[in-house]
Amino acid sequence: MKLITPEDYNAVLAFAERAKPQFEGVKNTYTDGDIKAGCFFAVKFGVGDDCILVFKLAYDFEPINFTHMISRAK
Repeated sequence: MKLITPEDYNAVLAFAERAKPQFEGVKNTYTDGDIKAGCFFAVKFGVGDDCILVFKLAYDFEPINFTHMISRAK
């Protein structure tokens, strides 16, 4: 079982929400700034390119796949 505080979960979800508009265009990856230890990193993911996979450059972070978060291209 993974233990997580509501504050930590909300930080990951807020990051995914910031990445979402970037993925509705042509971008496939997103970070808030420079890639460095401890930063969040998002990747457009899934068969329909409608998921956001979030990981953190840290040993103790389990990646989270937010499914059906990106609007599909019309």
